[in-house]
Amino acid sequence: GKTPMVLWIAQRLFAEGKRVGILTRGYRGKTSSVGSTSDEVQLLQARLGESVVIGVGADRLACGRELAERGVEWFVLDDGFQHLRLGRDADVVLIDGIDPFGGGLLLPAGRLREPISSLRRADVVVITRTAHDRALEEELRRRTAAPIFYAQTELLSLMRVFPGAPRPANDRERESKFYAFCATGNPPAFFADLARWDLALAGTSVFGDVGNPDSAVSGERLGS
Repeated sequence: GKTPMVLWIAQRLFAEGKRVGILTRGYRGKTSSVGSTSDEVQLLQARLGESVVIGVGADRLACGRELAERGVEWFVLDDGFQHLRLGRDADVVLIDGIDPFGGGLLLPAGRLREPISSLRRADVVVITRTAHDRALEEELRRRTAAPIFYAQTELLSLMRVFPGAPRPANDRERESKFYAFCATGNPPAFFADLARWDLALAGTSVFGDVGNPDSAVSGERLGS
């Protein structure tokens, strides 16, 4: 949920009249003078338009300096907790409520980039994909003094993208059965969201994600 959180924070800052820039690596994309092929960058650009400047590149320090020369005063980093070259005013750490600590092991044995004890550097902790988890909250309070909040994804709209120009789905289309494809780090959470939004699934397919070594290409038929 990092990119949606970055989007939400950037929108809030822009609404307050701030000159905002987002610094992102552009995961799995190619960047040129034309733009970036990263799906994360394209999502941010589609939702934010010209309201926020986006700096894409592995050297986010250089990108930040370039954006500062263009008048940006507030910077939001997408996936920047380990980017220690950059001084930060606040570190917001998101914890997946469905899979909080990725098995508890560090790379390459597990999915953690740092020990869980690094949570002491967090200024804010957000538990995602759940509205309440007392046990997880108590576990986190033993590891950090940061305030803890909760966040859940919400369905904004359904779009019919083919055939013809994209348009909002009508009631009949919304009640159809869907085949869901997913390549995020936690596919079961995505499929659970679809069920929570009362979308009927005919089947699902999961595509491998470099960020999640346990994921692989697979498919499951749920019904006709």
